[in-house]
Amino acid sequence: MRKMIAMMLVLVMGLSLYAADNANNKYGKDGAPEVRALPDYRAPSGRTEEYELYLQDSWGDGWNGAAVDLSVNGTEVITGATITDGDTASYNFDVDDFDYVTTSWTSGSYDSECSYGIYDAEGNLVIESDAGEISLSIDFSGDNIQANGGFEGEFDAWEGYPHMSSMAVLVTGETMFNSDETFTAFAGEHSGKMWGLYEGGENMENNLFQTYYGEFEAGTNITVSAHLYTHNADPIGQGNNSVVLFAKYFYDGWGWIGMDASDAFDGAAADYAVDTWTARSVVCTVPEGAHIVQIGVMLTQPSNDDHGAVVIDNFSATAADPEEDCDANDLTIYMNDSWGDGWNGNVLT
Repeated sequence: MRKMIAMMLVLVMGLSLYAADNANNKYGKDGAPEVRALPDYRAPSGRTEEYELYLQDSWGDGWNGAAVDLSVNGTEVITGATITDGDTASYNFDVDDFDYVTTSWTSGSYDSECSYGIYDAEGNLVIESDAGEISLSIDFSGDNIQANGGFEGEFDAWEGYPHMSSMAVLVTGETMFNSDETFTAFAGEHSGKMWGLYEGGENMENNLFQTYYGEFEAGTNITVSAHLYTHNADPIGQGNNSVVLFAKYFYDGWGWIGMDASDAFDGAAADYAVDTWTARSVVCTVPEGAHIVQIGVMLTQPSNDDHGAVVIDNFSATAADPEEDCDANDLTIYMNDSWGDGWNGNVLT
């Protein structure tokens, strides 16, 4: 009898361990499947929305409780996107140029099976992720390298120097400083704002920018552009403050090389006007030796007695590869006559 009880205990324990192992690992001895790569293209036919959120499950049994929320400019437009069963699901949403898309991830039982991506209006995959969160700046041109250029993600991806205490994000409908008038962004709902540092120095520089490390060859042309605005109750032209778009260049190790800058936006500018969005642009050329490049906007305040703020929207930077010179004698022209008696007066020039 004791022998039988012992055998039953061993059998029960064995079954319990097997069940526990099965509950913890549904894949068995072969292990979890590899996450399948998302397709580079999905035909957009049949959808009226601009972009598509496409979900995939590598095991084919749904996302097992996992889900992703998607927001455009901070407003949630897709809530709890998931695959209930099977291996794919699709959700559509609308975007405008310079919009800022973010996702929020909710974990499930088998996140390693999950992947998702966002496809543009032409059906091209523009960003993808396994289980986790992503952010995407909408760029209809396909050329803007500056993330969050419309500030719809507030200051996400942007840096400030010497700090960001003299900067803010304005939202359409917000009351303007020193006024009862309300603000309207150039596009979307948000814009960046800068004013003087008021730190008691001379020519104090307030910088808002993004930094690139080793991304540009010498000779690369970068076209930097944005729209600038100043309000009548706090105009940049009331003193000697001025604003430029820039590309700054540094050696590896942050040794200073120099900068390219746009024409100033200030009270002396020929196109200066308050309560009006004014375009600014500059073509910048990366110099030899530049490893670090900062691209952004700078407000210079000559003294604490100089006042006025600037608002920035739709900041863009596009890069063109350096042109290569064609050396003389690289090409050979070969001429032929099918009859063998020359060209009989014909001449190639």
